[in-house]
Amino acid sequence: VARRHGVRQLSVRASIIGSIDRPERIVAIEQVRKSLIVASSSSVGRLEGTTLVPLLTDLEIKDFKQGWAFTATAMVALDGTTVPLSELVGLSLVRFAPLREGGFLVAFANEKDRSAAGVARIDYQGHVVWMTRATPPATLSGFVSESRASEGWVLKTARPWTPGWWLIHEGHLCVSGDRAFAVFHDSSGLGLGYGLDLETGRLVFQTEPAPWSELCAAPEAGSFLAGVQGYGAFATSLIDRDGVVRTRWASHGRAIPGVPGRLLELENALPSRCRVATLEASGSVRHGTRWSA
Repeated sequence: VARRHGVRQLSVRASIIGSIDRPERIVAIEQVRKSLIVASSSSVGRLEGTTLVPLLTDLEIKDFKQGWAFTATAMVALDGTTVPLSELVGLSLVRFAPLREGGFLVAFANEKDRSAAGVARIDYQGHVVWMTRATPPATLSGFVSESRASEGWVLKTARPWTPGWWLIHEGHLCVSGDRAFAVFHDSSGLGLGYGLDLETGRLVFQTEPAPWSELCAAPEAGSFLAGVQGYGAFATSLIDRDGVVRTRWASHGRAIPGVPGRLLELENALPSRCRVATLEASGSVRHGTRWSA
């Protein structure tokens, strides 16, 4: 399945490059109703065979989800319907997540202002329902090591440092039941997870600093599977609606939908090979046979 998906992605990307005037950053490839929709950094099109039929053009697209293209100032539907985001002008909008209950979550961050980070909920008219700031900590610590000449270059845990910026990666805005989970990070890759009440925007919990990586909703509403990878960390935690870590597994990777919980796990090394890891309720991990990457 993973290999077929990978081949399909490569085929789609090759078709895009052959169908547009110049190679561009691909923002998303999604099935919308019965059409395969491709969003680049400046346009959205429908793939018909190897031809990309333009639907939206001349946009500066930040993200694309479920038939909506998001720019810094508006949401634009595939039929051209445009919803201005006038109440969010001045914020650097970077991530979006559609909500089953209606509307969207919007994450904003600014490289030049680490205090300008947070999450807002907006309705289909672009009005802000609530806005919550993701305040960075005064300092970060843990995981990172350093060595200094004054100490004979002995490798030690790095001294706490002040985050230089507070940004959010693709995939680090996630919804489960009545909870939202957003991870913001600094240049080290270490960041905090913020658990928010979806109805009010109230900050319910905040995680410890970690090199957070893959995130997804867990089967139990309000819970999340949150992976860490980097600086020797390689694990996945089940975090409940109150921010409590219920189970931790020594595995990390892209989640496979369904029950029991499974991951497409890569080795914590390069080159890496892939295998299916089944997350047992006891906290143990049952591994399948490795595949060549």
